[in-house]
Amino acid sequence: MKKIVSVIMTLMMVLAMGIPATAESVTNAPTELPDGVYYLEDGSYFVTETFVSDAQTRAVSAETYSRVTTYYDKNDVAQCALEVIGTFEINYGVSVTCTNVTGNYYFYVDGWSVENLSKSSSSGSTATATASCEFVKKVLFITTARIPVTVSINVDKYGNTY
Repeated sequence: MKKIVSVIMTLMMVLAMGIPATAESVTNAPTELPDGVYYLEDGSYFVTETFVSDAQTRAVSAETYSRVTTYYDKNDVAQCALEVIGTFEINYGVSVTCTNVTGNYYFYVDGWSVENLSKSSSSGSTATATASCEFVKKVLFITTARIPVTVSINVDKYGNTY
């Protein structure tokens, strides 16, 4: 089911990127991608990676995980990125709690800005840390691209990410 939702979200992004972006044609659906490289119709693409710091094997531990999605143009130049960093308290085999969420954004070329940065978390037998924003590219005060992005880290009660 998650793969179907991911495929649908990717297709929506591909269709949105194929339309010339102007102030009148922008996308509103955030794009959330699992780890990997995802190419768009115009040759641009996203790269999503997950990082784990100092994994512990104790019964109860605090772990920090991060996931970053970077947007590249068709010339393989990194444009902007959104990173979510989550700290999770894992009671191995019993529960997991997201205790802190940080959302960071990065610009690698001029002209990009960010709007509507938000972050959230949930806890239970799995926990999630999520950051969302919309990257906006303007040239001479005219919006030429809007890219909504959501990055999430899901951690289960065994410390596995997905």
